[in-house]
Amino acid sequence: MASYFRGGICLPSAKDETLISPIVTIPAPEELVIPLPDGARPCVAVGEHVLRGQRVAEAADENVVPVHAGASGRVAALAPWVHSSGRERVCVAIECDKEQQSLSFEGIPDWRNAGREVLLDAVRDAGIAGQMLLRTAKNVDFVIINAAESTPYESSVYRIVMEQGMDIADGAAVLHRILPQAELVIGIEENRTEARTRLEKLTEGMEGVRIQPLSPKYPQSSDYLLMRSIAGRELTREMSPEDLGCILIDAASAAAIGRAVRDGIPLMDSVLTAAGGAVKTPRNLRVPVGTSLKAVAAACGGFSGEPEKIIVGDSMQGIAQPSMNVPVDKDTKAVLFLEAGEEGGEEPGPCVHCGRCVDACPMYLLPCYLYDYARLGLTAECMNLNIRDCIGCGTCTAVCPSGIPLSAQIRETGETAGVQEIDDEDILRIFRRQGGFLSWTNRNDTP
Repeated sequence: MASYFRGGICLPSAKDETLISPIVTIPAPEELVIPLPDGARPCVAVGEHVLRGQRVAEAADENVVPVHAGASGRVAALAPWVHSSGRERVCVAIECDKEQQSLSFEGIPDWRNAGREVLLDAVRDAGIAGQMLLRTAKNVDFVIINAAESTPYESSVYRIVMEQGMDIADGAAVLHRILPQAELVIGIEENRTEARTRLEKLTEGMEGVRIQPLSPKYPQSSDYLLMRSIAGRELTREMSPEDLGCILIDAASAAAIGRAVRDGIPLMDSVLTAAGGAVKTPRNLRVPVGTSLKAVAAACGGFSGEPEKIIVGDSMQGIAQPSMNVPVDKDTKAVLFLEAGEEGGEEPGPCVHCGRCVDACPMYLLPCYLYDYARLGLTAECMNLNIRDCIGCGTCTAVCPSGIPLSAQIRETGETAGVQEIDDEDILRIFRRQGGFLSWTNRNDTP
């Protein structure tokens, strides 16, 4: 029986083409600009030749994972670069060669019977985030693999399930061995019948593992809604899932865990959906981490028209990008190239007091009142209406008949109220750079 939740909306689908589009592995581009997470230190030097799968950055502490090259070539630079989050990160730039030599990989022999620490070390060495949580979390009784995908354009998770289902099943087996006391649940929408049936067959007979059908409503794939639908627990912004005895892992990471332990393959590629009205051929792609958005667009046959907006992340909560030179990161699930008018953009009208935003809000908030208070700068009143519980899903904006940008205003006020601390001046400074190339390239920087 499917799990449902109060609120949410059924969004129109724009992914009929990509749902049936197999994952295409694109060749290594001319260069990669690999972002390093905070706490990672480069372990290669400028001018050094690296192989695909070789470490290019080591972790400074146990909370950080190493970073691997997704292609072979020469290290061209170690320098700050604009990241899809809007902040600068130190990056390792690699000029890719034509030979594309790779390290040889070897998994754990008899990994199904390997010890907990051996498995955890393999996950960490593969560069998969979240290993420290698996190592230190206590009193965990749910491990939830998120295979839900309720946004309009994205289908990369569905294709991962269809094409890498065995990797997900092996990853689930690894997770269950690491945390044997926990029930492992793979959540997937009930209307993805073929994918759900595939997962059920692959996990048949696996102890402690079950498939949970979920409501196809947005934002079902949110951590907050998954916790409510599967574990029956309410997560607030002041808490983390592990505080309530749950660990959440996305399907791509579960598949990466399976490959890392079974075959010894590190995480060096990202499977993403490249879509939107501006590209000629929307597709699901496997690209090396550090591939530019320009190379992603080229893999889709280029543009049928000039994109009005480029978004990294899902279509409801993704971040607009200032340049085509921003690189793909490990957790990039979608890149959207939207044509003029595809995102709307009509002038908002007055609130008609219909209450649709209240009915749709999955966090039981009053968006119409929060918007008014936020617009007037009444932060205390916003706090009294639990603005900190807003997850920024954009559902309220999507259902508003007047087109009022409720979510954007609420999120902005929530950030200033301490929900998320952001250095606005730093972001503006980076965006004004328009993602300018560093000195080792001479390509045309087209925003």
